[in-house]
Amino acid sequence: MTLTDAISKSFRASLEQTPFFSDWQLTSPREYRKQGGEVHLRIDLQLDKWWQETGGKIAVNLWCGHRWTIPTLGWLENGVDYRNTRLSPHEGQDHWWQINSANQVTEFEIDLHCLLAERGVSWFELVSTKQGFLDWYSSVSPGPATLPYVLELHGRAVTARRVRDWLATAPRGVDRYLGWLVKVGILSDDLSKRISLASIQSEDTYRKRVLELIEENELSGPSTGSQSVPAACENEKPTGPPNLADQP
Repeated sequence: MTLTDAISKSFRASLEQTPFFSDWQLTSPREYRKQGGEVHLRIDLQLDKWWQETGGKIAVNLWCGHRWTIPTLGWLENGVDYRNTRLSPHEGQDHWWQINSANQVTEFEIDLHCLLAERGVSWFELVSTKQGFLDWYSSVSPGPATLPYVLELHGRAVTARRVRDWLATAPRGVDRYLGWLVKVGILSDDLSKRISLASIQSEDTYRKRVLELIEENELSGPSTGSQSVPAACENEKPTGPPNLADQP
C-alpha cells in the first residue's frame, strides 16, 4: 500500500468511526459529502502541491454551502455558495500534518478522530443553519463579505446601516463591493461612482469625501415600492476560487 493510499484509508476510517458522518456519502477516496435541501456539507483531505509517495503535508478542509435568494459574493457551485475552514486544534488557524512514515499515518488517524469530535462536528452543526453560518462567518471575516447574508436574513435597513458604518472607515478595495451594492439597491449607480472616485485619493481626502457622500445621500433602507432584489442565479459560474490556499 502506498503512503497516499494509507493516508486516504486513515481519513475514511476516522469518519466512519464518527457517528455524525454515518449518512454522508463518499464521493471520492478523500472526500465525503452530505447534500440535500438548502445546506450542503463537505469534508476533504488535501495533499499539498509538493506531495510525493515519500510523504509531504496534508490538511483537512471543512465546507459549508447554502442556497441564497440574494446574489452573493462567494464561490458558487451549481448555485450553492460555499465557504470553508481548516480543521485545526486552534480556531481560525491553518493546520497541516507532516506525513513521512506509517507511524505518522497512525498518529494522524488518532488526531483526526479527536479533532472531529472536539471541533469538526460542532462546526458543521453550527453552520448547518443560515444564521449559524452567518454567526461563524462574521467571526472570521467581519467585513463587507458578510453583507449578502445580512441582507437576506436581517433585511435592507440593517444592511444599509452596516454599509454606512463600513464606508465611514474609508476602506480600500471598495470597488470590489460597489457593483454588488448597486445591484441589490443599497447604493445608486451615481453614488457608487463618486465613492469609487474618492477612494483613489489620499487617505485624509478619501475619508473626508466619503463621509460627506454618505451624509448627503441616504442609503436605501426598507423597500417602499415594488423594487425587488434580484435572486441568485442557479447556473452562475464560480466568481473565484474557494477561500483556502492550495499550499501550506
